[in-house]
Amino acid sequence: MNRLRGALRQHFPFLILIPALIIAMTWPAIIHVFNGDEFWLVQANIDANMLFWDAWYFERILAGKADYFFTDLLFHPQGVSLAFHNFSLPHMALLTALKQVMPADNAFNLAYLILASVVASSGYVYLNYLFRDRWIACFGAIVFALCGFVLARPAQIHIAFIATIPLTLYCFHRAVAEDSIKLALLAGASAGVTAFIGLYTLVSLLILLGFFVLGFGLRHWRKARYWLMVALMAAVALAIAFPRFDPMISDPALSGALNKNAGIEIGTDLMWYFVNYKHPLLGPLISDIFPIVDKPGWDRVVYLGYIPLALLLLALWRRRTRSAALPWLGLALVFLVLRLGSTLTVNSTRYEHIRLPKHYLTELLPQVFAPFWTPDVFHGGALLPFAVLSCMGLTVLARRLPARHRPVLILLLSVAVAFEYYQWQKPFQLPAERLAFVDWLREEADQEAIHLINLPAGGQNSKIYAFYQTYNGYPHAEGRPTRTPESAFDYMDANLLLRNWRAGKAFNCLPGNAEAFTAAQSALLADGFTHIVLHRDRIYRERITANFINVSAAYHDEYVSIYRLRDLHESCQLARILSRDAQAHLDAVAENAAFPWQGTSLLSARPIEVAEPDAIQAYSAALYSLRGFTPLRSADDLDGSSQSALTDSDVILFVYDPVATDDSMSQAYRGVVASHFQSCGRIAETASAVIEVFLRKGYPCQLVMSDSPFRIAFDNGIRLGNLLAEAQGDQLDLSLVWENLPEEAHALSLQFFGQSGEKAHGQDFVFHRDALQRQTIDLSQLPPGEYAMKLIVYEYASGVSVPGTVLSSQQRFERELDFMTLAID
Repeated sequence: MNRLRGALRQHFPFLILIPALIIAMTWPAIIHVFNGDEFWLVQANIDANMLFWDAWYFERILAGKADYFFTDLLFHPQGVSLAFHNFSLPHMALLTALKQVMPADNAFNLAYLILASVVASSGYVYLNYLFRDRWIACFGAIVFALCGFVLARPAQIHIAFIATIPLTLYCFHRAVAEDSIKLALLAGASAGVTAFIGLYTLVSLLILLGFFVLGFGLRHWRKARYWLMVALMAAVALAIAFPRFDPMISDPALSGALNKNAGIEIGTDLMWYFVNYKHPLLGPLISDIFPIVDKPGWDRVVYLGYIPLALLLLALWRRRTRSAALPWLGLALVFLVLRLGSTLTVNSTRYEHIRLPKHYLTELLPQVFAPFWTPDVFHGGALLPFAVLSCMGLTVLARRLPARHRPVLILLLSVAVAFEYYQWQKPFQLPAERLAFVDWLREEADQEAIHLINLPAGGQNSKIYAFYQTYNGYPHAEGRPTRTPESAFDYMDANLLLRNWRAGKAFNCLPGNAEAFTAAQSALLADGFTHIVLHRDRIYRERITANFINVSAAYHDEYVSIYRLRDLHESCQLARILSRDAQAHLDAVAENAAFPWQGTSLLSARPIEVAEPDAIQAYSAALYSLRGFTPLRSADDLDGSSQSALTDSDVILFVYDPVATDDSMSQAYRGVVASHFQSCGRIAETASAVIEVFLRKGYPCQLVMSDSPFRIAFDNGIRLGNLLAEAQGDQLDLSLVWENLPEEAHALSLQFFGQSGEKAHGQDFVFHRDALQRQTIDLSQLPPGEYAMKLIVYEYASGVSVPGTVLSSQQRFERELDFMTLAID
């Protein structure tokens, strides 16, 4: 106890000052460690969601219910590798432990404060060893750990937790000084464990450790014991880190995940070293002098501070400390320059012609340096050398004062530096009602069978859905671990519905694609998916809301709508928009007419009951297409905001009830459509339903209105809806409509054979995503006579022809099809 009391007295400045400053600089985080009335996080950062998921997943690992490097709870049912995910083991373990005794948000805030204190303590340990002065070391710990890099990143703990950097260097330094194998082994263990804390930190640590080994090696290169210690340290580090790197190395297919943002660099502006834009008082004043345009968030973490910089210059100015300061300055500059990225950027101006060391290191070691697309992570390597230099300058300044005045000076400077570093954090609050949907899901039958599709999809949204998974535990179709390999999306891309939702597009069930729609739905049901959760407070939600306009929500509140996947077929019925009579006619059109369904839009209108007599519009109108759904209040909407949806179409089917629709309304919509399309008449006209056809101008109406279209179903899924050929003098005009188009480019070849069977002429046309096609063939080179025209469709890339069947006659062809006979006078 006496020894403990002595140690507490010895380190009294650190034990009092550092916790007090951390609490003050993160206020009111400490309050919300004990406040359980609301969900409150110290920082509103979307990455925090994955930290909650990490701790939840860690509990499953400890319970033997999950694999450390693979999960099918995300990207279900295929699963995804977690080899490149930024698991930070200390945070996972600490947050898991704290969650056992307090709410998750309180635990998160407390874990943040504890780990920040641990980082400060690690810096203090090494700095106190170097300077043998508790006050100097305490100041250095503030420079090292109370800067924005640590305190402004509670949601990126795998970057901010840099405690192993000073601890590893401390153990190695002492190992060399004391000729201790034991300390060398501890240094290796500390370095190896860093692989399970943060890979960015590990790279910075290895660079620093490499310079230390070389620096001490210059003094001890003749000593075999020194190199033995280095070898043992490296062996221990490698043995501990190997399980972390083995899954990354053993699966080459995942290596692409490392370079997901190769060629992109953000957060590299030089001025951020000198301007604390996030300071509530100083930030606005200095921003007027240095108005950086692009501040995506990384500006908050690399501010150096004028007081530490002044002390650094003082250490370099004094001859007595200059020689000792220069090596540390070199170490700091290594990382300060790497943080600037591949090209120099000053005050938002990028100087592309000035190449920096990271550019060349990325070319030399792309697997190591290309993943640093946010080079601010290198700043963690600069902090310890920078703190040492600040302490050297403070030592020079303190020696000019009487011993009794030094603590006062250092205390004042410490508070001043903390004030310089202070950055206001925008907190995050989660209303309890936001998680009400989880309670509803828990009341559903057969809990083990529940599998979710969370929408809208996307990387940022998926991080939030991972947080919700920590409450509901249900597997879902997407996810976003760090460095997600592209192969993780194979299952989603293979399903028609998931593929469109991932792209942020609605996939409306229209008569031409009802079969494909229901097939995709059936595949999801077969793979165990049960519910679709549409989060209406998330970005990009409006892009896919159209998919559920005709589906009854099983649950609905202010934040989400939940649909049972088995009910999704309701969106194919359209009874709420059209009369059932109109729907029957549309079904007949899908069966017999030659419409390009991927380019067909359905403009529908139906009367609605309006309680207010002076309501703006007494009709509910909508423009449906495979590209989305656009609700319309009037024809003016169609002419305005939905113009792109209209002009992207090839055919418009205007559907309405003639009894309940007055002529002025129908004429208004018809007039807008006629600006881009030609009227081709009606395909249905009954007492309760009219369907008018509008075709893009420049194509004959017979192309889509023919009673006997020339329809061909090709074996690879391509479907030709009709082909019209008309001779006009010395040229042949061809018009084609494709009901179903290929994913890859194909070519259509028309070949002319004379009466003797020889080929007289041929012409090829490439088609890909254009449903309507018009071509002209020059016949002036052909002598008079009769010619047999043959048609061939082949894959453009491979040149392999595609067999098919003529639907009207059921004629089968393996390569070429006799199309028509042409007489040339």
